[in-house]
Amino acid sequence: MNSFRSTCYSRYVTSGQGTAAGEPDPGQRPWYDHHYWPIFRGWKRDARIIELGCGSGELLAYLGERDFVNAAGIDVSAEQIERAGERGVAAETGDVMDFLRHRRDQYDHVLAVDLIEHFTKDELFVLIPLIHAALRPGGSLFVQTPNGAGLFAPQIIHGDLTHMTILSEESFQQLVRLHGFGAVEFSETGPVPQGVKGRIRHFLWFLFRSVFSFAKRCESGRWQQLWSANMICHCQRKAEAESPESQL
Repeated sequence: MNSFRSTCYSRYVTSGQGTAAGEPDPGQRPWYDHHYWPIFRGWKRDARIIELGCGSGELLAYLGERDFVNAAGIDVSAEQIERAGERGVAAETGDVMDFLRHRRDQYDHVLAVDLIEHFTKDELFVLIPLIHAALRPGGSLFVQTPNGAGLFAPQIIHGDLTHMTILSEESFQQLVRLHGFGAVEFSETGPVPQGVKGRIRHFLWFLFRSVFSFAKRCESGRWQQLWSANMICHCQRKAEAESPESQL
């Protein structure tokens, strides 16, 4: 890992990056209920789940509240893992690639929320095959990452010194299909329609994105579905595909 990234990760919380400024607090249950639960609800409660880059354990705590009994996490930031330990979740400090190299066919679901943007393209061509190999056949990869085609992409990619790569819907799908995953289901991470302010923001966001989608249609002849700052991507390991051995 580049030395500047090691320095940043060693003081990730104290440098102010533990929770990105201006983003919804990921520990708020309504955020997870609205954006994540429609996918998670179909998973078995005893499924083996690993969250890569688990941060301070907000999502792992949520999974515990939802009665998932076999979820754990790993993060390179010792500061973050210390906070995760205070939450009482199962999490350890470590490098995700080293961790995955010894976990072939072990997980039903791999979570990577706000993670893959911290890797270069060359590193992603190692990481994604490792994730594929760590999943059991039919297992799924759940990703949240900055939306390179979104309205606020520059703010996101330049908002953290450790951001290396930003992907769009098309390039993310290209990346995972090259490494044995099937079709990707995408969704936005727009405002949560809870409370008066939340419902107003949700309605205004619907109007604004409709205008931009129409403008995109006029300019290119195509519709664009994802406009939010981040995007959610969900795909499965195809049972018949194998990870390229050269990447492992």
